[in-house]
Amino acid sequence: MRLLKCLTKSDLLNHLITTNIKYDLDTARTAGTFAGCCKLENVIRDGIEEGGVSVSHVDIDADFVEYAADAFPRGGESVKDHLVRNLETLLFPLDIRQIMYRFSKAPPSTTLNAIHVNDSPLSLVDISCADDVLEELRAALKAERVSVPPDSLRKVLGAAVGAAQRASLHAEAALMAHALSAHEHTGTALAGPEDIVDRVKGLLEDDRIAIGVSKRCCFCCNLLAELINKRPSGRLNRTQPKVDETFKLFQPDASTGKEVLEGGLISNLPEEREFEGHLQDVVDITQYFLTSPEGFDADIALMSFFAFVTYRCRYKLISRITNNIWVFPGRSQHPTAYIHEKLKDAPPAIPSGISISIPDSAHDSYPVTGNNAVAWAELLQVTVDSVKKLLERMNMPQATSAGEEIVAAHQDLHDNMRLLKHLIQCDLVGYLITDDVRREPGEARKANVIRDRGKDSKRTVPTGGVSGQDALPGEGVKEHLVRNLEAVVFPLDIQKIMKRFSKAPASTKLMAIHVDDGPLDPLDVSSCLTDVLEELQTVLKDADVDVPLDSLQKVLDEATWRARHASPHAETVLMAHALSVHENTESVLASASVLDPVKDVLKNDTIPIGVSENCCFCCDLLAQLIAERQTSGVRFILPSTHSTVFSWYPPEGLPVEILRAMKDRLLAAVRDTLVAAKESVEKAGSLRTSPSHSDSESSVDYPSSERRKKTLAAVKDVQRRHRQPV
Repeated sequence: MRLLKCLTKSDLLNHLITTNIKYDLDTARTAGTFAGCCKLENVIRDGIEEGGVSVSHVDIDADFVEYAADAFPRGGESVKDHLVRNLETLLFPLDIRQIMYRFSKAPPSTTLNAIHVNDSPLSLVDISCADDVLEELRAALKAERVSVPPDSLRKVLGAAVGAAQRASLHAEAALMAHALSAHEHTGTALAGPEDIVDRVKGLLEDDRIAIGVSKRCCFCCNLLAELINKRPSGRLNRTQPKVDETFKLFQPDASTGKEVLEGGLISNLPEEREFEGHLQDVVDITQYFLTSPEGFDADIALMSFFAFVTYRCRYKLISRITNNIWVFPGRSQHPTAYIHEKLKDAPPAIPSGISISIPDSAHDSYPVTGNNAVAWAELLQVTVDSVKKLLERMNMPQATSAGEEIVAAHQDLHDNMRLLKHLIQCDLVGYLITDDVRREPGEARKANVIRDRGKDSKRTVPTGGVSGQDALPGEGVKEHLVRNLEAVVFPLDIQKIMKRFSKAPASTKLMAIHVDDGPLDPLDVSSCLTDVLEELQTVLKDADVDVPLDSLQKVLDEATWRARHASPHAETVLMAHALSVHENTESVLASASVLDPVKDVLKNDTIPIGVSENCCFCCDLLAQLIAERQTSGVRFILPSTHSTVFSWYPPEGLPVEILRAMKDRLLAAVRDTLVAAKESVEKAGSLRTSPSHSDSESSVDYPSSERRKKTLAAVKDVQRRHRQPV
């Protein structure tokens, strides 16, 4: 199956399906000579001829009909696409295995809930409208000037009536109806234990509901979803938000912050909380440092705060280490392990006179030479492994642990993070990554073999997943590794900021306001699709790049779907509010008296906005355009950008001219990318492609023979102990 999946994902079928083969298959499809098609067609025809207008007694195998509906070529589907789709249906066990692997990376506290919703048996569909349908069909045929004999039309309608009498409710349609009922507060057929019904209704009241089905939806289910999505009822009015529900003020309490910190030093660490509860904890702790009350011990408070941060962020920190993997053909390694192993075979040539100091050591500094480079590489690897193991220990039950043990564990973690940060700042990685070490990962990256295994971890890591694992444009092997290692030691940076707060005047008070703009209607981009298509064609023409219209339309359709599911990025909402305050335009902030302190902050000429990740291309571009705007006089301080273009929902209140400027910059970026790609291809002489893989955990789907033997041996051992045959 793995081999078949690899062959299917590659370009092999394009080379094998020649023009002659394609012609024969297209001819066969047009003539309807596929065996399955003939069988289904004959069954229906025989039933109509035998039973007149009623075919309810004809025994059509339901499994066959279900298979045929999926196996037949679809409208506009090519021979190759049809074959690939049917081959992919054989490989779903690999996809399920991939999903189960991701589940294995979920936090141990994750629990699964499964609720079977069974709608009672339904009565037969009322077909009293058959005569009206027949008249509408005749009118439609007449309008299109199509002549169909009355007997044939009645036979078709008879077959449809028989099919309607055997129809059943599609599961996804039932869920959509229940969800619509929950949103519009109408009667629903859900019945059962009250706690279970409330849990189901709680899920159905979400603004975005994912429904997983084993096959693609039929036309009617897809149409139902579109009509419900366009339905305005059941949604909040985004132009008139409720102030009391949209904004929440968090008042700080230094004494509560002290209690939260001390909880980690007495017995158990603070447990995870919902977002608002976590935000309240952070506000209280920060106020405790700002106040620095009598008896405040900075060292103990900072170590307690370090324990608080690492525990609340432990899943994210662990995933930053485990997902930072260099994947090569046939194997995968953490970068520090790869460097250590590589230097054993080829010690580097390091210039003389280089030395590194070690925190809390007996000597001022230690030399770094070609002879001891392996030892330095081992120190780097062991330090990263120690950080990972200490973080993983936090997932173990702490109820029986003494306070001294908890303090010692966090002190060890703190010391290892300090050492790792010091090694990074001393540029040890730069000394160890020689040309020989850099060569293989550099070539693997060019061949698109190194994968970001952290992309899908966002679905299993409750704290937000891994960010920045992919190499940025123009980023070298060393810079990429250093950036990912720095992401592991960020608790030390937060601890340093909190230390500065403890030096603030005692009268300093913190205020936190949660601004929630509420659910928004999906973006309606249908009116501008023609203009976007024309502009893209102009850009392609200017870059002298030929793209078939159907391929361009597919890309546009995908972009349209993504746009409908886009949401505003938090930093853009704040920037739009700030621009509104500076230019005295309409804003939802104007009606909220509780937000006077926020408006005072937004009136500043320079506004820092802290976000947990680097900004996307559009957010960074918006900040630039607002800074260039002469009427605003406001400038935003943001983190750097990873330059990735995501689906982006424009925040309310942005001037149209800014949106137009963003569109022009985006089209210019497309043009520059196309020109650069074309020049690169022409320079290389030819474009070589490697087989692509859809799953990011390729090292898991394609284990080495040694790992396969160990897995099989473990399975045999389990089966032998349970006396089950292999």
